[in-house]
Amino acid sequence: MRIGIISMQRVINFGSYLQSYALKKILEGIACDVEFVDIKPGRQIVEKKSYASGGKKIDRFLLKRIEHVMFEKKRRKLFIESYFPELGVTAPVEESECDAVIVGSDEVFNCLQPSRWGFSTQLFGDTAVLSASYAASCGYTTYDAVEKAGITKEINDSLSKMVSISVRDANTKDFVVSILGKIPVQHLDPVLVYTWDEIGNQKIRLKDYILIYAYDNRISDQVEIDTIRRFAKSQGKILVSCGVYQRWCDKNIHCTPLELIRYFDGADYVITDTFHGTVISIKRNKKFATIIRETNRNKISDLLSRFSLQEREVGTISELGDIIVKDIEYDRVNDVLQDERERSISYLKDFTKYVREVKHDKCR
Repeated sequence: MRIGIISMQRVINFGSYLQSYALKKILEGIACDVEFVDIKPGRQIVEKKSYASGGKKIDRFLLKRIEHVMFEKKRRKLFIESYFPELGVTAPVEESECDAVIVGSDEVFNCLQPSRWGFSTQLFGDTAVLSASYAASCGYTTYDAVEKAGITKEINDSLSKMVSISVRDANTKDFVVSILGKIPVQHLDPVLVYTWDEIGNQKIRLKDYILIYAYDNRISDQVEIDTIRRFAKSQGKILVSCGVYQRWCDKNIHCTPLELIRYFDGADYVITDTFHGTVISIKRNKKFATIIRETNRNKISDLLSRFSLQEREVGTISELGDIIVKDIEYDRVNDVLQDERERSISYLKDFTKYVREVKHDKCR
């Protein structure tokens, strides 16, 4: 049976890559051939904006700015020429070439996020073959916002076509309930569900470091930077950013997506302000702290509450040192992970079983 994944697999982002990789491996583990189906562009509801960060502030550091540009250029080249082909994202695959498709994970329901595909009803289940979602998120998109945009009915009509709907967070659950009147099932991001056995016990040579995992220069406030530096100095650690350039870190390292996980493993602490940085920290049982932004508060707060880890949120940067050194009861966290893994595998097996039955009936 051939299952297509419709996600953000072509986005140059390590979290998007890893969740796509993980979902593919999980499906292959339940005897599916897996292909990635590109998103069909819809109409633009909001304008796509440029997110070049740092602004005028970064121009004061001309050499660092040049290093940043070169780092980004190499990262893009590596994704396009190496990482995407290794994932299996090559020539476009049509929905009709698959027996069914799964939409997700990632912010596939975030239709009001500026993107090159805009508002695509395909992401809500308007597909040529059977569809379901897995751990879909609408990010900061809300029911009130889509109602104001006048696209509620189109989303309702599309979601109604899905065989089953799985969401990643409470905000998306409320979103689906408000539009469809049905309660979706809630699952963890694939990065948390997948085993990552291929990582094994491989070690990296770097030692005595704090891993910084944040979007390019999003940690740009000087107070935040100074606080992180002081903490690193107090612990006798260097600051390392992997895959993403941070001008104030001691080292900026290019790595493959799987190597990124190994850098998480080797870190003494992790400081992040991203969803997947938090996800990998939990999955790899690290001492971490997550800086909360208004743009990610919903999804990260929801994630942490699922594991009773709300104390890892950094609301005020002065709290960082006290938060990150606290021990985490990972035995309890790992029990939750195992239960959620079983639920996710069962959900995906049920969907593929249904697809097989429908396919069998059509062939009779």
